[in-house]
Amino acid sequence: MLGLESKYAYATGRVRVLETRLLDRGRIDRMIDASDLESSLKVLAEAGYARAELSEKVHPSIDDIIAGEEGRLATLVRETTPEPRLIDFITARWDHHNLKTMLKAKLHRVPPEKAVARHGMVDLAVIERAIEGEARDLPHHLAEALRAAKAAHDVRAVPETIDIVVDREMYTYLLARAREISIPYLEGLVRTEIDMLNLSAFFRSRRMGRDKGLVAEALVPGGRISPTKLVALYEQPPEAVAGGLAGTGCEVVARQAASALAEGKPLAELERLSEAAMWERIRKARYVPLGPEPLIGYMFAKLHELKLVRLILVGKTSGMARESMRERLRDVHV
Repeated sequence: MLGLESKYAYATGRVRVLETRLLDRGRIDRMIDASDLESSLKVLAEAGYARAELSEKVHPSIDDIIAGEEGRLATLVRETTPEPRLIDFITARWDHHNLKTMLKAKLHRVPPEKAVARHGMVDLAVIERAIEGEARDLPHHLAEALRAAKAAHDVRAVPETIDIVVDREMYTYLLARAREISIPYLEGLVRTEIDMLNLSAFFRSRRMGRDKGLVAEALVPGGRISPTKLVALYEQPPEAVAGGLAGTGCEVVARQAASALAEGKPLAELERLSEAAMWERIRKARYVPLGPEPLIGYMFAKLHELKLVRLILVGKTSGMARESMRERLRDVHV
């Protein structure tokens, strides 16, 4: 019987090659400093992004570029993992994203076509029928997310409500799957994501003066920081918040966010700190010689890289200042 490490030998070999192609600090800087969108796309093409190549007849869209890389990532995992449930950690994110996008399109008349992910496990027609009321073909976890999002939206009819509730349901589902698979590194990454999501909801809600009850609804259980603790700290002074989160492993993020809150500064740093906390844990996989960790680490690294790529390309399209992009993207995997 092969041990767990040996089962992932092929995956580890593939990943070690692909890790060298992840966007490093130099390539990120070149994309940011590029004079226009086309020059940024050339950097991606050099890094192996197949759909980023320019031609005289076809100008690639940002959505096509991202979808191409998402498809390659899904194929890699399907071809290499001995644990099929790992595929959930890609496709479940895309399915929940599509549910959010299509539900907001239905309720707020926002065209969804260019915002949907193309490589989820659930057909878009199935999601569309479920939103219209016929949910029998929708997987149970998505049906529950849809029910909860609709109920919350009935109370507070804004698009953000849908995002909050579906994200909460998604992370609850992913954490349950991680515990079923019983790979500590995977569970740890999901728990870190939950903590960062909760801290973001906590501090941004404090800044906006939202009711404590609304914040409690947005918090996801399962992280290192108890939602109960965050709710208890919600109306406390910023310095008390930082102290109350000591020993959770999130002290740096909490302390700096609390400081920004106390001084009335923008909370943009919170997003960067959250990304840095994730990268720190993702990088640990690079020091594991054999086992599931390299593949899992690469999965999360690529998903986060694609978020950075989309931000840069959208920034180039919209004319975002280079320094603004650079400040938000200081931490990368390589």
